[in-house]
Amino acid sequence: MSEASDARRPVVAAGDVERWDAEVDVVVVGAGGSALTAAVMAAEAGASVLVLEKAAEIGGTTAKSGGGVWVPLNRHMKALGIPDSREGALRYMARTSRPALYSPGASHMGLPEWEYEGLCLFVDEGATAFASLEDIGALAMAPVPDFPNYYTAVPEDVHKRGRGMSPVDDDGVPADGTEMIRQLSEALFRRGGSIRVEHRAVGAVVDGDRVVGVVARTPAGAAAFHAARGVVFGSGGFTHDPELRRAYLQGPVFGGCAAITNEGDFVPIAQELGAEMRNMTEAWCVPVILERALARDPDLHGTFNIVGDSMLCVNRHGRRVMNEKLLYNETGGPMRAFDAAHSEYPNMLLFAIFDQACLERFRGSVFDGGLMPMPGDDDRHVLHADTLAGLGAAIDARLAEIEHE
Repeated sequence: MSEASDARRPVVAAGDVERWDAEVDVVVVGAGGSALTAAVMAAEAGASVLVLEKAAEIGGTTAKSGGGVWVPLNRHMKALGIPDSREGALRYMARTSRPALYSPGASHMGLPEWEYEGLCLFVDEGATAFASLEDIGALAMAPVPDFPNYYTAVPEDVHKRGRGMSPVDDDGVPADGTEMIRQLSEALFRRGGSIRVEHRAVGAVVDGDRVVGVVARTPAGAAAFHAARGVVFGSGGFTHDPELRRAYLQGPVFGGCAAITNEGDFVPIAQELGAEMRNMTEAWCVPVILERALARDPDLHGTFNIVGDSMLCVNRHGRRVMNEKLLYNETGGPMRAFDAAHSEYPNMLLFAIFDQACLERFRGSVFDGGLMPMPGDDDRHVLHADTLAGLGAAIDARLAEIEHE
């Protein structure tokens, strides 16, 4: 592959590739849970598989996660006798994903046909996919039978629990996303697949109307990889690309807890290939600690639960504007609210105010993203004061420090 044909162009013609650095049946871009699943199943079907990972380590956001999945009608809930139904799952998903369109008596429940068919595919094949991974020894999962669905208050949530599963290690002990990555990568290696890290896919290679390869940027320069049977992109979103965030997301977003390499690499490639981009203006949001987000801390985790019985989140005017016990993916809504009268986002930053008793009782939660850290943990974001006036002064000083970051 010559530097001249390096994908500063997101799509490259096969005729412009001087040589292929490797030729396989399937190239998979990314080494998180979804990408590795595709790689394992392709290898299981007999294909030669090469995975290209941008980071120096595999795992992506999956490796930072708890590894939990939500799968209707999964085999584990059936074994435990927990009821579920295809109709119940479809109605719940349609109601919660498209509340403005949902109409229970309408064709496709009010959704566009292609979206409804996507929900059907997920319900009909999701459980089968995980069962297949277990059956071939690629991924061991266990039920989380008491974990509820997120939206238990909606009437469509008829079957309220049992759809959750999580990875387990070789001894059957509940594990997290790192264990999922370990098992999937080892399953790929056992089937002859390979992974190359520090290989950033920057372009697709096309032959007519077929994608036949990938151009990657590597420590040794540009490289091209031929895929005789197909290319799968599983390279993550655009959490850490400020330009794409500004272009597509509503309101101010300062970063996120996805893998730091999630910079939207696939977006220009997909657009150049003519793919229709959907739902680009919405994200599965969660509050994060501002100082860590601005520092691009690769270990940043989301504040999935704002814990404590005396914790208030207030805006720049000192007003409480959030129900702190909302689902984490809904807490971003108040933060994006726009005040047209004053032309500002008054909740752009929220300040979590808690007292010493709350800290001592609730700190150390694995789900609060370090908001109330344990002794010895990073607590640089925590400001202390004996009075509200003193706390306000400390906040002003901190904001002045990070104003231009």
